Amino acid sequence: WSGPFATATYVTELLVVSGLGWVSWFERPASQILRHHLAFVVTEGSYCFMWWFEHALLSRWFLESRVLRAWLFSALFTNANETYLVLQNFMAAPLTPRKRLFQACLTFAVMAQALAVGLPSGVVVLFTVLLPELLRGGRWPLGVMALGILLQLLAQVRVQLVDVVKIGKKIKGMLAEEHIARHA
Repeated sequence: WSGPFATATYVTELLVVSGLGWVSWFERPASQILRHHLAFVVTEGSYCFMWWFEHALLSRWFLESRVLRAWLFSALFTNANETYLVLQNFMAAPLTPRKRLFQACLTFAVMAQALAVGLPSGVVVLFTVLLPELLRGGRWPLGVMALGILLQLLAQVRVQLVDVVKIGKKIKGMLAEEHIARHA
């Protein structure tokens, strides 16, 4: 149920962000939320089509395919960063230098693991699990999930790879500032 629930949550937030401009992520612009959530809904929505229309097949794959489990758990790990972004709304002092550094490091870790684990496992799932079944005459939900994974892979290479480099540079700058402040 986590896939459909997460997708429904993201669709709801997309509607709220686009309609009211309210965001759940602390101090993040609505455009960032829209970009992230829309990409998530496309990928996770394609998984939900499989979950709804080919549940038995997807359940069998989950039990038999380590690479599918790796792909799903890699996606699940990103929730650690998003949870922290939402929890910042409830912190007494969410913008201390240490909390900013922690958040940047958490974002970097989540994105780096998505590139190191999620990207290659997504390629393997697409080409060794989904496409062979689709070519054997699989039903349309397989094609929808294959398209969702393909779009995710393209976004990871085009957006996430660039973002992880930016965040790495940001962390380096934050650490340099902290070092200078300590020794001043």
